[in-house]
Amino acid sequence: MHSRGRIALLTIICLSIVIVTLAPSLLASPGGVTNGGVNNSNQKYDCGGSCHNAPSTASITMWASTQQVAPGGPLDVIVNVSGGQAVDILGVMIVSIKSPVPASIPTVDGWVIRSDPGGHTFNYYETTTYSGSASMRWQLNAPTTTGHYTLHARIMHGGGAEYAADSTAGVTFLVGNTSTTGPTVIVTAPATGSTVKGVVSVEATILDNASMRYVVLKLDGVEISNKTNGPFNWSLESTIYKDGEHTLNVTAVDVNGKVGYQQITITISNAALKSGLLAWVWTMAAGTVAILAWVGVLMVVALMIRKRHLEGGLK
Repeated sequence: MHSRGRIALLTIICLSIVIVTLAPSLLASPGGVTNGGVNNSNQKYDCGGSCHNAPSTASITMWASTQQVAPGGPLDVIVNVSGGQAVDILGVMIVSIKSPVPASIPTVDGWVIRSDPGGHTFNYYETTTYSGSASMRWQLNAPTTTGHYTLHARIMHGGGAEYAADSTAGVTFLVGNTSTTGPTVIVTAPATGSTVKGVVSVEATILDNASMRYVVLKLDGVEISNKTNGPFNWSLESTIYKDGEHTLNVTAVDVNGKVGYQQITITISNAALKSGLLAWVWTMAAGTVAILAWVGVLMVVALMIRKRHLEGGLK
């Protein structure tokens, strides 16, 4: 092959590589805040691996028109966003679970999206007019299977980097008939059967038509703390309890005297934590003893030297 032919072939190969590399970004919708600019669509929690990830300082809150709904019944979910680094473009999604990712789209959990903020039926929506505050509404139908369900919110935006943030707490729903015996208590953290250590975050959602008189946290039947107002969250210091299986109970009593509770089992495992702490204490103690020993040796040597000087001066 002549040199010109080789140069032409090499040029074609290079151009093909460039086109294949740039095609996805050239074909993607411009302005999207997910990598590749997906714009309004149904998106899993990880956006197919293209979500922004830099921590955003934006504040995210969620509100629902009701948290008790009949199977298949209608409700609204509103996501409020304020602050952050976003300029103009803001993407917001609602998901039913964060992990496993394939099950994160609400429709997988049985939800029906009647309308998103743009009038379509997607779980992910972008606005190009964000200026520091936004409120987005989804109109949904609840799953037809009774039980407890939770929805979360995630945002993505630009502004010098690819930012993202999750709502600190989702919204928990009771689908089905409400309890006639008392408040419905849902322990959202820790998960039942989980293994915990150190300081454990205990979180509960209370569903009731009446106000709460008090809500009690118990471990193995012993009261740890109680609250009269939400949020019903506690920090449990697990290191003061023996390792092994324990019963965690959250009991709610409303102003009408009706009682509801949920009880779960957890396994406390602080052996490694305590072993590490004990090793550190022993190391510090050994170090202290070694230092004191060296100080003692130096003092004896100093006294011996002083004694020799004194004896030498008396001769």
